[in-house]
Amino acid sequence: MFLLREIVFYVFVALELLIIARVLLDLIQPNPYGSLPRRSYGRSYYTPRHPLVNLVYVITEPMLAPLRRVIPPLGMFDITPMVAIIIVGVVQRIVLALLPV
Repeated sequence: MFLLREIVFYVFVALELLIIARVLLDLIQPNPYGSLPRRSYGRSYYTPRHPLVNLVYVITEPMLAPLRRVIPPLGMFDITPMVAIIIVGVVQRIVLALLPV
Protein backbone atom coordinates (compact mmCIF):
# COMPACT_ATOMS: atom_id res chain seq x y z
CA MET A 1 0.00 0.00 0.00
CA PHE A 2 2.93 2.31 0.55
CA LEU A 3 3.77 2.13 -3.15
CA LEU A 4 0.19 3.05 -4.08
CA ARG A 5 0.30 6.09 -1.77
CA GLU A 6 3.57 7.21 -3.34
CA ILE A 7 2.21 6.83 -6.87
CA VAL A 8 -0.95 8.81 -6.02
CA PHE A 9 1.13 11.49 -4.30
CA TYR A 10 3.43 11.93 -7.30
CA VAL A 11 0.53 11.98 -9.77
CA PHE A 12 -0.96 14.94 -7.91
CA VAL A 13 2.44 16.66 -7.71
CA ALA A 14 2.80 16.20 -11.47
CA LEU A 15 -0.63 17.79 -12.01
CA GLU A 16 0.39 20.79 -9.92
CA LEU A 17 3.64 21.14 -11.85
CA LEU A 18 1.79 20.92 -15.16
CA ILE A 19 -0.55 23.72 -14.06
CA ILE A 20 2.47 25.85 -13.14
CA ALA A 21 4.03 25.05 -16.53
CA ARG A 22 0.77 26.12 -18.18
CA VAL A 23 0.93 29.46 -16.37
CA LEU A 24 4.49 29.99 -17.55
CA LEU A 25 3.55 29.04 -21.11
CA ASP A 26 0.66 31.49 -20.98
CA LEU A 27 3.08 34.21 -19.87
CA ILE A 28 5.30 33.73 -22.92
CA GLN A 29 2.16 33.20 -25.05
CA PRO A 30 3.09 30.62 -27.64
CA ASN A 31 0.75 30.71 -30.60
CA PRO A 32 -1.84 27.98 -29.96
CA TYR A 33 -2.01 27.19 -33.67
CA GLY A 34 1.72 27.12 -34.34
CA SER A 35 3.91 29.88 -35.67
CA LEU A 36 2.97 32.50 -38.20
CA PRO A 37 2.66 31.35 -41.80
CA ARG A 38 5.96 30.96 -43.55
CA ARG A 39 6.55 31.15 -47.27
CA SER A 40 8.49 28.39 -48.89
CA TYR A 41 8.71 28.26 -52.65
CA GLY A 42 5.44 30.12 -53.06
CA ARG A 43 3.52 28.06 -50.51
CA SER A 44 2.55 29.26 -47.09
CA TYR A 45 2.28 26.79 -44.25
CA TYR A 46 1.93 26.78 -40.49
CA THR A 47 4.54 25.12 -38.32
CA PRO A 48 2.96 23.09 -35.52
CA ARG A 49 3.44 23.77 -31.83
CA HIS A 50 6.02 21.80 -29.89
CA PRO A 51 4.57 18.45 -28.75
CA LEU A 52 5.35 19.17 -25.08
CA VAL A 53 3.38 22.41 -25.25
CA ASN A 54 0.47 20.47 -26.75
CA LEU A 55 0.75 17.88 -23.97
CA VAL A 56 0.63 20.53 -21.23
CA TYR A 57 -2.42 22.15 -22.81
CA VAL A 58 -4.23 18.83 -23.37
CA ILE A 59 -3.71 17.72 -19.75
CA THR A 60 -4.49 21.02 -18.03
CA GLU A 61 -7.34 22.38 -20.16
CA PRO A 62 -9.97 19.90 -18.87
CA MET A 63 -9.16 21.11 -15.33
CA LEU A 64 -9.04 24.82 -16.12
CA ALA A 65 -11.90 25.23 -18.61
CA PRO A 66 -14.75 24.48 -16.14
CA LEU A 67 -13.17 26.83 -13.60
CA ARG A 68 -12.93 29.60 -16.20
CA ARG A 69 -16.67 29.35 -16.80
CA VAL A 70 -17.31 29.90 -13.07
CA ILE A 71 -14.52 32.30 -12.06
CA PRO A 72 -14.44 35.60 -13.94
CA PRO A 73 -11.04 37.10 -14.77
CA LEU A 74 -9.82 39.86 -12.48
CA GLY A 75 -8.91 42.50 -15.03
CA MET A 76 -6.14 40.97 -17.07
CA PHE A 77 -5.34 38.33 -14.45
CA ASP A 78 -6.63 34.77 -14.65
CA ILE A 79 -6.74 33.23 -11.19
CA THR A 80 -8.12 29.86 -12.29
CA PRO A 81 -4.69 28.13 -12.20
CA MET A 82 -4.27 29.20 -8.58
CA VAL A 83 -7.73 27.87 -7.72
CA ALA A 84 -6.98 24.66 -9.64
CA ILE A 85 -3.77 24.11 -7.64
CA ILE A 86 -5.70 24.59 -4.40
CA ILE A 87 -8.39 22.13 -5.53
CA VAL A 88 -5.77 19.58 -6.61
CA GLY A 89 -4.08 19.92 -3.20
CA VAL A 90 -7.36 19.41 -1.33
CA VAL A 91 -8.31 16.39 -3.46
CA GLN A 92 -4.81 14.99 -2.93
CA ARG A 93 -5.15 15.21 0.85
CA ILE A 94 -8.59 13.60 0.76
CA VAL A 95 -7.47 10.73 -1.48
CA LEU A 96 -4.34 10.09 0.58
CA ALA A 97 -6.37 10.14 3.78
CA LEU A 98 -8.75 7.53 2.35
CA LEU A 99 -5.96 5.19 1.30
CA PRO A 100 -4.88 2.68 3.95
CA VAL A 101 -1.42 3.14 5.42
